[in-house]
Amino acid sequence: MGDLRMIKVHAGLAVAGLTALLSATPASTVLAFDAGIVTRQALEGHIRPGYGRLADAFAQLETAFAALCKSPSEPALAQVDTAYRAAVVAWGGVEHLRFGPVAEKNRYERIAFWPDPKGIGRRQVARAMRKRDPSLQDVERLSKKSVALQGLTALELVLHGKGRDTLKTADEAGKTADEAGAFRCSYGETITRNLSAISREIVEAWSPDGAFAKLWLSVGPENPVYRSAQEAARELVRTYIDGLESVHQFKIRASLGLGPDGPRRKRRAAFSRSGLAVALITANAAGLRDLFVDGGLADQLSPEDPGLAVSIRGELDRAVEVAQTIAFSKGMRLAEPAVEEKLLLMGFPLANARETAGDLLADAVGLPIRFTDSDAN
Repeated sequence: MGDLRMIKVHAGLAVAGLTALLSATPASTVLAFDAGIVTRQALEGHIRPGYGRLADAFAQLETAFAALCKSPSEPALAQVDTAYRAAVVAWGGVEHLRFGPVAEKNRYERIAFWPDPKGIGRRQVARAMRKRDPSLQDVERLSKKSVALQGLTALELVLHGKGRDTLKTADEAGKTADEAGAFRCSYGETITRNLSAISREIVEAWSPDGAFAKLWLSVGPENPVYRSAQEAARELVRTYIDGLESVHQFKIRASLGLGPDGPRRKRRAAFSRSGLAVALITANAAGLRDLFVDGGLADQLSPEDPGLAVSIRGELDRAVEVAQTIAFSKGMRLAEPAVEEKLLLMGFPLANARETAGDLLADAVGLPIRFTDSDAN
């Protein structure tokens, strides 16, 4: 009863906070939204730095995996685990960016194939490793295969599925002792090389001379993607709203069996096998906070009421701070009471940040204000 009482208290405080925010913001408020400034600030302050960190993390993971395959050992595998965690966190910081070069050539799904409610990835990876498919040892051939065989989610099965110990066992010559382990390591290394290649393509497309950066900044009637800065800014606002909704509803509530289909339709949490589910959720919340602050959305919120942006930033800070207090490791479940309680507490500030800032920003760029399931929860 104590845990439930605490959740109710926090829920009451969150509702009170949201009520205060809403009452302080007149319903007729219309933002003086400068779409051109926002799109450039988002590019320079959030998009490029985020993908730069992702490319760096993937490069470090590739290096660590190559070292493991060359000289298998417990310390080398531990280095891979550390690099893998950093890669998942870096991905979490930009996972909400579903437009642009990451949406081309199935790059988004090739980086992380989730959700996978039918377990397609698990079956495909297990079958491929069992058959020791040589095409999985070649980056170009792997890049053309099923997205479920390629990215961080496939690598999680390589690293944390049955047979993990074969990655660290060396023979007298210092090579992987087991043939299945040698293939497993080679496949994992190929995945990391593929991830590095994908991230470099994205970074290049968003660079000052990159193809998509030019489309993003040089809007106009001849632009095949964005005819105006308003359309590009609309992409950012949609990303902010949908990103917060995704973390709250799908990463948290659905994984706890609190989605619209109820507890019988629990969604397997992303990266739960590796024990990185909470690390990803934390990175998701931090990435959306960065989009709001560094991406320029905060600066556009009601210049007549600068406290509003500070309040929304505070909500996003609270969500991240709660996530950072969650003790979570491999073998744990999100539904464990201590974990579930804090994840539910995260939902309140996430919903506040979405509903308040999201509605104002959506109105400013001409997006319809939507009612979603989380509005009633």
